[in-house]
Amino acid sequence: MLPIGHLLTGVEAASTAAGSLYQTHWATARMRPGRLCLEPLVSASSLRQVCGVEILYRPQFPFRAMPSEDSRRWLSWYRHLADRGMAFALDRAPYVTFNLTTRQLADDRIYREIQRLPLHGRIVVEWVETPALPAQLEKATKRLHALKSEGVGVAIDDAGAGHDWMDRATRVRPDWIKIDGALFQAGAAGYRSAADIACRGIVEIARNLGAEVVAEWVERDAHVAYARKIGCRYLQGRYFDRALERQLARMGA
Repeated sequence: MLPIGHLLTGVEAASTAAGSLYQTHWATARMRPGRLCLEPLVSASSLRQVCGVEILYRPQFPFRAMPSEDSRRWLSWYRHLADRGMAFALDRAPYVTFNLTTRQLADDRIYREIQRLPLHGRIVVEWVETPALPAQLEKATKRLHALKSEGVGVAIDDAGAGHDWMDRATRVRPDWIKIDGALFQAGAAGYRSAADIACRGIVEIARNLGAEVVAEWVERDAHVAYARKIGCRYLQGRYFDRALERQLARMGA
């Protein structure tokens, strides 16, 4: 395994490389208070096999910004996810992932909406890094273990964007680890750079935990080649054209 000092150095160096978040529009359904977008996760070996989709929240007028984490809008969003969004997504892919922060997992109202989802081995919760109180972190950890016991997969989102992803990963033994997009692009841009060392370190840690690795923000041939080189088996990003969107639609026909 790479020395932990190298990994942390890579994370810190890569933090300056963050770009604007990419916008993708695959299969969408209008929902209030935001728009539901499905983004495919693709096999790195074939680039044609859609292995799953991620459900993303896109703000919609009059809410031009993401709603605050503890607001009624987020509760409304997860109610929509339980009532409509998950069925829409599961009709179109083998499995579906969606994001939850520590505070959202600790929120009793949101957790009740998550429990209403069809938990039958095709759902993955992406645990997102956000500041949280120790009591919230403990509560979120227990709830993720409970969800795993019901067949729900767990992914660590944005690995490398901060330092607490390793703590989250060791708490739940995730099924997936997703490399932060900005860090991944910085690693692809410079071989043996600090960011490259960090990306390789994340892949090594994931292997030791028995987790699969997803590279985010894959946009060019060079990104695909780099992801394969460091051992990422799954890819996500703007690289994948409308042909995959059509395939995704056919899967739900």
